[in-house]
Parts: sequence; structure tokens; C-alpha cells
Amino acid sequence: MEFKEKGNEFFRSNQFEQAINFYTFGLNSHPDQNLREVLYLNRALSQIKILEYDKSLSDCEAVLQFNHSSIKAHYFRGLALSGKKQYKNALESLKTSLRLSEKEKATWIQELKGKIDEVELLLFQENENQEKNYLEKTKNNLFQYLDELIRLRNQNSKNVLDIQDKMSELQIFFEKIQPKRPEIPSYFCCPISLDIMNDPVVGNSGVSYEKNAIFNYIDSGGNQDPITRIPINKDQFHPNICLRQAIEEFLEKNPWAKKRNETIIEQND
Repeated sequence: MEFKEKGNEFFRSNQFEQAINFYTFGLNSHPDQNLREVLYLNRALSQIKILEYDKSLSDCEAVLQFNHSSIKAHYFRGLALSGKKQYKNALESLKTSLRLSEKEKATWIQELKGKIDEVELLLFQENENQEKNYLEKTKNNLFQYLDELIRLRNQNSKNVLDIQDKMSELQIFFEKIQPKRPEIPSYFCCPISLDIMNDPVVGNSGVSYEKNAIFNYIDSGGNQDPITRIPINKDQFHPNICLRQAIEEFLEKNPWAKKRNETIIEQND
């Protein structure tokens, strides 16, 4: 126990290497299983702090061998895998940790969900970049091939012009098939804040607004709908459940928009 407490002191002061040393001393003293799990997990987190992801993974695996339901072991494993840019495997571990946390009603569920969202975005960006790189490589290979044809057949001007036309057509083709993010539907955005709505409400006018935005507008003296100009009050508005579900589905399928929306919400808070 003394080694753990000493290690924790160093951890709290951001002296992670010293903390690791004391957690290791504790493990070498052959503690009981409960303390051994704590020491492994504390050392795993300390190793993440100094970017020693492989060592952290080893400690997490050591815990999971005798306690496969360890919430922290799955969580730290996910953090370490994310640090190694193995986002798909990281998500699997983080989501396992989330399922276990929800069963235990752990206090850090929101933090864990935030980390899952972050890794989902990183995975989306990685896949998007891989697709772009593949298309760019394919395009370059084709153009190199056509350049070689031009070089070999440069004595026949007609053939050269034909090939150059084909190159122009290919350029247009590749520009068209470049992966593009879908546009955010305009009706997902509040007419007042212009941001994606998180809590849409609709009134007698049929126009949906972000709840905080329209209520703040009314509180500031606005008594007419900003779009239709009909008289309004707070009692007229009720949740637009269908629109909210549609927005949530869109955000789930488009992590880049989800991250953008969360950033906006944090700024507004």
C-alpha cells in the first residue's frame, strides 16, 4: 500500500516516471489481487501520460487476464490504442468500457462518451484521408502511363492530341469522384443562431428553432416570430422530436459535423 500511495503522490505532481517506479516496486512485492490490479492500472495510466503506449497495453492485458470486466483496463487500453492510432481497436475497447460503466453507473460516463466521439472522428478522418490518397495515387499512375504514351508516340500529332484530350477528361473525372462531405441540411440549422440545432422546438408558425435561441429572443422582448412575424410566446413551443431524431441520425453518420456541433455547444455554454 505504501508503494501505491507514494506512486500516487508522484502522479498527482505529474512526475510520471517516478510514479511508475513506485508502482513497479509495489508489483514486485507480490501484493494481493485487488492491489495488484490497482497498481497495474495506475502504472498503465502513467505510461500513457509519457506516451509509452505499448507498455501501457501490456499492463492492461495483465489486468484483463484475471479481471476481464475491469472498466479501467478496457478504458486505458482504448486510450493506448488511440495513441498508437489504432482507432478501430481503440473504439472497441472504449465501447466495452462504456457498456461496463453503464452497468455499474460509473461517474465518468460522459467523459468516456466524449472520448469515444473523439476517436470516432479520428477514425473517420483517417478513412477519408486513405481514400483521398488512394485516388491521388491512382490518378498519378494513370497520368504517368499517358505521359509515357505521349512520349512514345510524339511523332504522330493527331494521336498526341487525342491522348491529351483523354488526360483532360480523366482530370475532370477524378475531380468529380473526390470524396465530399455531405452538406448540412439547412432545416437542421436554427434560423437565429445558424448552428445545427441540439434541442429544436416548433411553434404555431411551423418554423423550428433552437430552444435556447428562441426563448432568449422572446426574453429580450421579441413578440413576433423572426421568420413569419406572427405573434409568439413561450407556451406555443414544443419539442420537434422528429427533427431532433433526424439531426441525431445525421450527426451519427457524419462525425465531422457531430464534432463541429459539440464545439459550438461548448462555446455557447
